[in-house]
Amino acid sequence: LLMDKPDPGESLFSNIVWSHSRDNIELSVNEKSVRTFLSNDEFEKDHLLKGKEGSFLKYVQKPLPSGHAMTWYIVADVQKSQSDISSIISDLKDSDSIEKKLEKSLADNYSAFEKNIGMADGFQCTEVEINDLHHTANVTYNVLRGGVFFDNYKIQKNSFVLFLQKRSKKTFEAYQTNIKQLPDFFNIIPFMFDIFIKPI
Repeated sequence: LLMDKPDPGESLFSNIVWSHSRDNIELSVNEKSVRTFLSNDEFEKDHLLKGKEGSFLKYVQKPLPSGHAMTWYIVADVQKSQSDISSIISDLKDSDSIEKKLEKSLADNYSAFEKNIGMADGFQCTEVEINDLHHTANVTYNVLRGGVFFDNYKIQKNSFVLFLQKRSKKTFEAYQTNIKQLPDFFNIIPFMFDIFIKPI
């Protein structure tokens, strides 16, 4: 648990990295395994590392004929409880089940990603494909930094009032009468236009 105060703190959640593959893959958390492999063509497993940043290295020795493929997954999970980790360990014992869950998770997350980028107008179609890709990449980084308005700019009045009182008391006091007349849920775009037309 990261803190900037000299108070005792305890975290009941963990960040974990795990992997899954049907092949016999060896793991190491020590970057020295890379140097060992490069020097003598041997991969040294190391599952415990203390006092320094860890790596997550996978090694498999397997012939791969032309036209064939090999699949593996590396997953970084954050803020997992003890029961979450126990559930993941249980899932890893069933290859068919974990692969289905992983593929579904990938599809669901990609769909959510496309939805968020679309809400930020991140997709365009012109005669120059590289420009379209650059635009999508640029919007993606902007969304990662600042996010998007939830539910297509629909704002909850109570949350908006608390935010405005904390961030801009001057604006809240200037528009207090108008704010009281707002419905419980409203679209923020017309409200923004009104503010721009009547600046403080």
